[in-house]
Amino acid sequence: MTRRSIVARVASGALAAVIACAAAGAAQAEDAAIRKLEPVWKTAVPGNSTVGVFYGLRLRVQDDNRISLAAGYALVTLDATGKIQHRVLLPRRKNEEYSSIPLEGGDFLVQPNAAATGQMRLSRFSADGRTRFANVEKLPGEILGILHDALLLPDGRILAAASYGPGPNAVLALLVFDAAGRRVADHRTTIFLPASEGMTRLYAQFNDRELSGISVIGMGSRPNGSGPFQKIFTFMGEVPVAPEADFFGAGYLKCSAMNAGGSLLLGISDPKGDNKRVTLRWLRYPGQEPETRDLEDADSCQIALRRDGSSLVWLAPRKLFAFDEDAKLLWRAEFAEDAVAIGWMSDGDIVAVHRSATGDNVVRYLAH
Repeated sequence: MTRRSIVARVASGALAAVIACAAAGAAQAEDAAIRKLEPVWKTAVPGNSTVGVFYGLRLRVQDDNRISLAAGYALVTLDATGKIQHRVLLPRRKNEEYSSIPLEGGDFLVQPNAAATGQMRLSRFSADGRTRFANVEKLPGEILGILHDALLLPDGRILAAASYGPGPNAVLALLVFDAAGRRVADHRTTIFLPASEGMTRLYAQFNDRELSGISVIGMGSRPNGSGPFQKIFTFMGEVPVAPEADFFGAGYLKCSAMNAGGSLLLGISDPKGDNKRVTLRWLRYPGQEPETRDLEDADSCQIALRRDGSSLVWLAPRKLFAFDEDAKLLWRAEFAEDAVAIGWMSDGDIVAVHRSATGDNVVRYLAH
């Protein structure tokens, strides 16, 4: 069986799996244990949580449980006890927005002029605000470039997923920078839909600690419609190469996560409805029928996926679900309506950013 036929089988089987599992998933959600979230600590942080996913509100829990938060013009690092280790406030200029991504290890990749035409600026900052590099790409006057996600690889290279166009953007680009910030390669393809801009994510897969592939997950177009896609890159030297994107049937992508082993979890809503009801699809490897769970309505969602395949799913604004590595629902909890981002700590505690009238707070919770 060819790779293309395998992907087609997965995509076609997904719809049948959704129908077959909807009732079972709903029943399971009702029977799951109910947990209460108890605040452990709360820390006020600077920044602008209203920037949302488009311009870069991102929360990352590092391997040592430090918390890296990019909230507009503010880059904040907290330790596991809630103490602010670093607070970096970037210049606030009129009509200028930031798209910022926390990287593994604690640095940030920042686009100071998100959605500005004529050039695309990217800078890497350390957690304490030192500029590690700055890169400027000149663009035609009517073209804008937007940073959507970024990865720091073990060899020091940085990969960035960006889009280009007159707005809305249709061109997906995977940009490759060396450790000094020099752009050494890129790969561009016309695939994006406007709906993909805030949902695009970049994931690295490893085999025995060796990089085996890079996946871009987003919303894309094709001749017979649109839907969530995965584009898998490998490298020829420094240059990223990829076949055509694989699509996962019809649907609207609300959230995604992938672990280092390549297990993928998607949150997808039905485009024929009101785009509210979220269905989860677990795809562990090509050729396997996806595990599917029909959950509840949500304005948006976020997923934290561990190396062992267990996952934490937030259906904004109020629902939180925990699944084991076999997609079994372990527990559910009610969440505060003012949450705007979540993360999952190594000991099972949950960290979230909450919006308030006086500013933003990061809160660590114990689920019991």
